[in-house]
Amino acid sequence: MKKVIAISVLVVIMSITVIKICKFYRNENDDKNKELTVSAANFKMQSYKGWGLVDILGKNVTECKYDNIYHLNDKFYAVKFKEKWGIINNKGREITELIYDDVESIGENIFKAVSKGTCKIIGLSDKYNIALAKAGFDSCDLVSVYPSSLLRVERNEQADFLDDRGNIVSERKYDKIDILDIAYDADFISFSSGMIGVKLNLKYGFIDSTGKEVVKCKYDFAEAFKGDVTVALKDKNWFIIDKKGNEIKLSKKYSRVTQFVNGIAEVITNCSIDDINYQNAIYTEKPTCGYIDKTGKEIVPLIYYYECYADANSNANFAEGLALVCKNEKYGFIEKNGKHVIALKYQEAQPFVDGLALVKSNNKWGFINKKGKEAIAIKYDSSTDFLEGFAVVEINDKWGFVDKTGKEITSIQYDDCTSFSNGLAAVKLNNKWGFIDKKGKVKIPIIYDETRSFINGVACVKLIEE
Repeated sequence: MKKVIAISVLVVIMSITVIKICKFYRNENDDKNKELTVSAANFKMQSYKGWGLVDILGKNVTECKYDNIYHLNDKFYAVKFKEKWGIINNKGREITELIYDDVESIGENIFKAVSKGTCKIIGLSDKYNIALAKAGFDSCDLVSVYPSSLLRVERNEQADFLDDRGNIVSERKYDKIDILDIAYDADFISFSSGMIGVKLNLKYGFIDSTGKEVVKCKYDFAEAFKGDVTVALKDKNWFIIDKKGNEIKLSKKYSRVTQFVNGIAEVITNCSIDDINYQNAIYTEKPTCGYIDKTGKEIVPLIYYYECYADANSNANFAEGLALVCKNEKYGFIEKNGKHVIALKYQEAQPFVDGLALVKSNNKWGFINKKGKEAIAIKYDSSTDFLEGFAVVEINDKWGFVDKTGKEITSIQYDDCTSFSNGLAAVKLNNKWGFIDKKGKVKIPIIYDETRSFINGVACVKLIEE
């Protein structure tokens, strides 16, 4: 009996010992798990101090952990972390290492990454081969020409053009210039002409998409082709030139001729051409302007004050059939025959977009239709043009939205806001940003420190957790 009791006591002691040992190890592991949990929590908390991506439901695509972020195109974003840049996709996946000094888009899924002053071309598709992607240049840009695209690259201040396999297609090396066919000019793409502006021995000319020089480099300045003609300057005379280099000499009274848009160019007098370049010229106090057609015929006399509404990269020359003109500090609209359709009576105005023009009268903004009738009350302190059916308007430093009927979808209550994109608009309230839909309903909470517009269902947001 004593033996049985002794054995039982021993079993109890051993059980207690085992329990204590198990408890010790369990507590030790719990402590370790606790440390891991705290570390993960700390990491998560630290990561929410910067930029990230959200989708249209407000769900995080990436944590807000980057120092900066901006979209490259519909699918890819440039991100910065610890002073270095890389590329992520719109699902948050890091596509390249974050090792570059700068990253920018130069075409559809084609990017320029700069490291120590040297450009690397990164193709995130099969368009460009590995050899081209590894090549180093001083600079590189995409040239959009019909029916293909070329890469313009520079090395040692000389330019070449590469095809989609990385082969040089130009007949010679051209001088370092800003090409006339700008990669980011959406208007130009819609008017694709297959002509690329180049410069050789300080003279401008044009090559086609095969690299052949079709317009000799003999001009002091030239505009990009939009359609079948453009304008060029030679020996202080302006010419209309076609794709074969045929010329129409224009009147000497024209000091400046802008790029053809919609088959019409603006002509300006009373400006100096001594320092003329692609972007600007030197104007007198009262430059005047009119319009010519592709034959050089003056269709509107030079009686209006020159405003840069129809400059090289705009589509304002008779946008939707009407041109915005200014005389005696009043703005109105004319037809191509010069007839006044809308009287010159506004303080300021913008070209027509989707049948409406933004105008200013008595220091207030509103919209008129093509008959000159007030379509949306001229009562706002400022306004944008319409985008996705709505304009952003301001009254007394508060912002809101109005549709094309003049209806305000919310009260004018926000501290700031952006135009609609992907059906959502960013709004600012109490120093925080969020997103509303087209009915004015908050769809993504107003909790962010900064936001940017949605692109292809994803938006950049910045969150600094306090």
